[in-house]
Amino acid sequence: MLKYSIILPCYNVSKYLLKCLKSIEKNDLYSCEIILVDDGSTDDTIKICNDFINNFEKNDNVKFNIISKPRGGVSSARNVGLASSNGEYIIFIDPDDEISPNLINKLNDTILQYNSNLDMIMYGFWRINVDSLENVIDKTLCLPCKEYRLFSNEEIMSEIFPRYIGISIEQVNYWAINSTFEPKHEWGSCWRVAYKRQFLIDNDIRFNEHIILNEDSMFNANALVYASSIVTINEGLYNYYIRKSGSMKKALSNSLVDNKYALFLERKRIVELIHNSKINYGFEVYAGSIVFGIIEMMSSANFREWKKISNILKDKHIKECIKKMPYVKNKKFSFSLFFIKNHMPFLLFIILFVLKKFGVNIKKNI
Repeated sequence: MLKYSIILPCYNVSKYLLKCLKSIEKNDLYSCEIILVDDGSTDDTIKICNDFINNFEKNDNVKFNIISKPRGGVSSARNVGLASSNGEYIIFIDPDDEISPNLINKLNDTILQYNSNLDMIMYGFWRINVDSLENVIDKTLCLPCKEYRLFSNEEIMSEIFPRYIGISIEQVNYWAINSTFEPKHEWGSCWRVAYKRQFLIDNDIRFNEHIILNEDSMFNANALVYASSIVTINEGLYNYYIRKSGSMKKALSNSLVDNKYALFLERKRIVELIHNSKINYGFEVYAGSIVFGIIEMMSSANFREWKKISNILKDKHIKECIKKMPYVKNKKFSFSLFFIKNHMPFLLFIILFVLKKFGVNIKKNI
């Protein structure tokens, strides 16, 4: 069996892909497969993949697999890559990022230390802001919140799960006073975790293809429900680049309401999975995310989307989240919550729409 399956979901990434592939090449790639899933690209992405493979130094221990599919989104591309994988461990990489030359060796050492009995291995990353010329503006090391060494699902659900599933009522109260969330959330991205493939397969863990943003946070929350062993490597082994590209922002703005509702449904589904476990979480663990999401929808949506929002507000679980959410010291939040709690959401929608026309954004500092 191959040791690693490295999965890259690729869509119109010709500008960055070669740099990413070269960062992978710098690793010790013994017993690896690199799966490049082209998600309907219209640029030179496929050509760059083929050229890289043709120029790659021949190595029987490294296999390549290029999969072409119609455009379906990053979750769809990752799921296709996962279904085609053969490695003992899965590594996801976004093709506009890079990995450390030491990533594979560090994973090897950790897996060896624990005799391959690890469901998930979490590691740190560098958060890198770059300008339009790819010059680094600033660089921040982001490590896991704690150095986890957890070997029971009960520990994992208690220690880590709440950091992924959403913002709780308790955290909203803390945020209103301190302007930050505590306990700190883990960064939800799948590219900072290596997963045992059989663990994902046995528990049917896949990406929700209806979610555009935060899909990997939900993937990780889902995985944590079943995981029995997690450790961390407290080093920056991945380079996450932040660019001022508007593509994701534009895509999300066109489907914000659908994305927020899909996130709610996925959170609800995952929490319902837990009811058979010893630790029983309720909607309170993610109620803050629901209320923040409703305010964001109302602040950003147009009149054509109001019907969708109105229908979402009829969901009994969302009603319960709103009912249980207390007023807090943040005036903008409590102002919005007052209208939602008192069955006047359309009036709030109109007020926010008018304020937006005058350049007032109530989302700021919420």
